[in-house]
Amino acid sequence: MIKRQGFLCFSIRGKSMLLAKSNGVSLSEHTKGLLKQARILFEVANFPEDLKKLIEFAIFFHDVGKVHPEFQKKVGNKVKDSLPEVPHSLFSLVFMDMLKLKRIFEKEIKILRSAVAFHHHNDTIRSIVLNGDKENFPKAMKSLKENESLREKLLKLLQEEMKEFEEFAEYIGYSAYLNYNGQSLRDDLIYPYARYYEEEKLNKLTVVLGTLMRVDHFTSYIQKENIDEPIERKPVEYGVVEKAIGERLGCNIWQFEKLKRDKNIILIAPTGAGKTEYAFLWGAGTKMFFTLPLKNQVNSIYDRAKAVFKDENVGLLHSDADLKLLNSDDVKEGERERIIELSHYLSYPVIVATGDQIFPSALRYPGYERIYATLSYSRLVIDEVQAYNPKAVACIVKLCKDISKLGGKFLLMTATLPSFVRKELENLEDLEIIDLYEEYSDTIKHRIQMVDEPMESLTDRILRSAREGKRVAVILNTVSKAQEIYKRLKEKDKDIYIEILHSRYTRKDKEMKYTGDNKDEKKKAILEEFKNPKPENEKTPKILVATQIVEASLDIDVDVLFTELAPIDALIQRMGRVARRKRKESLDLQEPNVIITKPSGVGRVYLKELLDKSLQLLKGIDYLPEIKKRDLVEGLYKELENSNSESSYIQEFKDAIKLLNAGYNEIKKDDAQKFFREILSVPVIPKSMEENFIEAIKGLGENIKYTEFKKDILANFVVDLDYRYVRNGIKADYLASHNKKLKDWLRDMYVVNYIYDKELGLVISEGLDGP
Repeated sequence: MIKRQGFLCFSIRGKSMLLAKSNGVSLSEHTKGLLKQARILFEVANFPEDLKKLIEFAIFFHDVGKVHPEFQKKVGNKVKDSLPEVPHSLFSLVFMDMLKLKRIFEKEIKILRSAVAFHHHNDTIRSIVLNGDKENFPKAMKSLKENESLREKLLKLLQEEMKEFEEFAEYIGYSAYLNYNGQSLRDDLIYPYARYYEEEKLNKLTVVLGTLMRVDHFTSYIQKENIDEPIERKPVEYGVVEKAIGERLGCNIWQFEKLKRDKNIILIAPTGAGKTEYAFLWGAGTKMFFTLPLKNQVNSIYDRAKAVFKDENVGLLHSDADLKLLNSDDVKEGERERIIELSHYLSYPVIVATGDQIFPSALRYPGYERIYATLSYSRLVIDEVQAYNPKAVACIVKLCKDISKLGGKFLLMTATLPSFVRKELENLEDLEIIDLYEEYSDTIKHRIQMVDEPMESLTDRILRSAREGKRVAVILNTVSKAQEIYKRLKEKDKDIYIEILHSRYTRKDKEMKYTGDNKDEKKKAILEEFKNPKPENEKTPKILVATQIVEASLDIDVDVLFTELAPIDALIQRMGRVARRKRKESLDLQEPNVIITKPSGVGRVYLKELLDKSLQLLKGIDYLPEIKKRDLVEGLYKELENSNSESSYIQEFKDAIKLLNAGYNEIKKDDAQKFFREILSVPVIPKSMEENFIEAIKGLGENIKYTEFKKDILANFVVDLDYRYVRNGIKADYLASHNKKLKDWLRDMYVVNYIYDKELGLVISEGLDGP
C-alpha cells in the first residue's frame, strides 16, 4: 500500500486505487465497465446523440462521490480522514464542475445532475433533497468548505483515478454545493417521483436515469460474477422471423397483409385467429417484451417464441421461471441460472413475462425508470388484456400512453376489448386499430343454449356428450364447484377420461397436469389429450373440468362447452376453446355446442351487475356468429357506462386512471405490484401436509441453494392461494426453527388450515370460495 495525504489506498501495480465495490473493483474499472455496456446498449437503442451524451456523462459522474472517506472505509480502503457521512450519489454532485458542464448541456444540466443524484433512492436521500436536511449533508459541506487541504486530497485522488477518461475527466471540479444552505438541492434538481415538472424534461430524465440504473446494476452483476456478457444482444432480423412463420403457416396469411410495424396497434380478433404469430412479426428486428397474465400462459409462449427466435434470443421473466427452466429438458445444465439472471436484467432480444413484472412500473415507484427506459426503444406486446382486473387494466393503459411518448411501441391484442379501454387509447398518435371480426362476419362456430339450472343437474348430459366420442369442457366459476362437479362425474363413470384443472395445486402437481406423468400411463397430459387441432378420426370420450384458468392462451380444442354464466367477455374466451381447429369455417350445428348454466361465485368472483347485464344480452340468442361476439362485448360495457348508477367495475377503472395521472409519490415496488394484481396470491402450505413437510426438510443443511429448495421441496408442498383465504394462516417460518436459511425462505409463506388432496387440490368450502 502507499500513503497519500491522509489516505492509505490499495495499490495495483503501483497505482493508487479508489474502490467502487467491496470486492476490490476500482472506481475507474467500474466506470469503464458501465461505459462499455452503455455503448453496447446504444447499438440496439438507437438513441439520439444528445441523449447518449447525457447518459455517458451521468455514468462518468454517478459514483465519483465514492471518494468520500467514510465510503472508502466501508469498502475496505484504510483511510485516516473523516467527514460526516452522506449518500455517495449526492456527494458526487460536489465534484461536477458546473461552469464547464453548463457550457455543453445548457438547459439540460438539471437532468444530468438529477440522474447522478437519484441513481440510488432511499429515505435519507429523499429527506436531504426535499426536506432541507440540517444534519450530515450541511455538516459535510461546511467541513469540506473549511478544510481546503481535504478538498485538494479528494480532488487529486479523483483526478488520478479517472484520468484515463479524457473526454470526461476535465469536468471534475468543485460545485456550489459547498455553499449548501438547506434548500439548494431541491431547487437545483428534478425530483423523479413528483409530477409537477415539465413533461418533456421528466421524460428525458426517466430515460437517462433508467438507462444509468440498468447499466449500473448489470455491470455490477457481471463484475461480481467475473463474467463477460453484453447488456443487449442484437435483435433477430425480421427476415428470419418472417421465414420461420411463413414456413409454418404459409405466406398468404392475414398476418403479413395487416402488418403495420411502424405503428402502435390495437388488434381485435376472434380467439384462435393467430394473434401470437402477428405479434412475433410485429416485434421482429427490435427488442420485444411479450406479456401475458398467467405463468402457465407465459411458459407456453416462451416455448413458441424459442421455436421462432431461437433459444439463445429468448428470456423468461416471472416468479417461477427457475422451476420452468429446471424442468425443461432442452435447457443445458449451467444455462438455467444464466437465463434467469439475464432475463432479470432485461438482456434478451425477446423477453416473455407475466404482466406483474412490467405493468406496475406505471405507478412510478423508485426504480421504475429501469423498465421505462428499456421500453422507450422496445416493442411491448400485451396479450389477453381482458383477463386483468380494472386496476391492472388502468396500469396497462397508462403504461401504453407513457411509453408511446418516450418512443416505444405497443401492441394490445384481445378477442374482447372493453369500450372504455378503447376510448382511453384511440386518440394516441401513430395508433392503428385492426379489427378482424368483419372478416368473420359469416362464420358461425357456436350455438348457445341457456339453462336455468345449476351445473349439478347436467352431469348426465355432460357424460352423454362425451360418450358420443366428443371432447367436452366443463368450466366453473369457483374451484370448489369444479371439484364437486368433477367428483360427481367420476362417481357416475369411472371409465371415461375425466381430468380437473384449476389454480390450487402444488406447483409440482400443476405441472404434472399440463405435462403428464411418465411413471403412470393413466395420468396423461391435459395439453396432449386436448391438443389443438383435434384429429378428425378421434372418437375417445374426454371431459375436462376446469375454472377460468383455461380461458386464455391455453391452446386446447373441444367439441362441446358446458359453462356457468360469466361476464360476456369471459364467456367468449371460454367459447374460444370450442372448435378451435376451425378458423373461418362455419359448423353445421344440429344442436347447441355451448350450454350456459346458472352461476356460482356471484359477488365473490364476478360482480352481480356484470352477470345480470350479460344474461340480458344473451337472451334469445341461438346461433352466435363471430362478429356478434364483438357486438355483445361492446354492448355490455355500453350498458354499464350508460346505467344510472355508475358501474362499480368501470368506476374502479376510472378511479385508478385518475390516481395514475395524478402520480404516486414514494410508492414501493411491492405495493405497486399488489395494487396491480388486486387479488394477491400468497404461497401457502396446507395444514394436512405439515408433518410431511417437516420430515422433508429435516436433513437439509445450510449449504442448500434456494433454487434446489424450491424445486425439490416447495414445489411438492406449496399452493398459490388468494390472500383472502389466508386470513387465519400462520407464518410458516416456525416449521424450520432449526435452520436459519430455511426460516428466512419461509418467512413470507403461511400454513393454512385446509386439506390438500392430490387429485382435487386444495379444498375450501363453497361458501367461502372463489376462482
